[in-house]
Amino acid sequence: MREMILAAFTLFSPVVHPDRTVTFNLKAPEAAKVSVTCESLGTREMFKDDGGVWSFTSPPQPPDLYSYSFTLDGTKMVDPSNPDLKTGYFGNESMVLVPGGGDAAPWEPRDVPHGVIHRHPYRSTASSNCYGSPAANRMACSRPTWTWWPGSTRKA
Repeated sequence: MREMILAAFTLFSPVVHPDRTVTFNLKAPEAAKVSVTCESLGTREMFKDDGGVWSFTSPPQPPDLYSYSFTLDGTKMVDPSNPDLKTGYFGNESMVLVPGGGDAAPWEPRDVPHGVIHRHPYRSTASSNCYGSPAANRMACSRPTWTWWPGSTRKA
């Protein structure tokens, strides 16, 4: 049992290589047919090794954030080795980031300038615990009698 648990944790998928090729892996020794469907590749058949691991290596991909899923004997599924998911109304898909390119894409980590958050509390004279600024079209009703919003400067 311990060997099976350790084997599940040693399988990595997807693996993005330095040349921007991506290897998709899925351990399914009992499966008869497995394919991967990726935004940039369409549907591609995967190949099974002696250990029951199905894999496919893509050609080099342009830097981007891609979604993909596996089809295991006709059933669509997300990658169980990848915690990055894109959830949607018609189903979930796994995500893979192919980094690279000149300027960083909006979803890649980078240093950004940081601003300042101001807190402007005020007391409202409105009844029924509603507070805010009718002129600014911002009202809220709740239990506290103090609130704030960024940029507020006047008292109600």
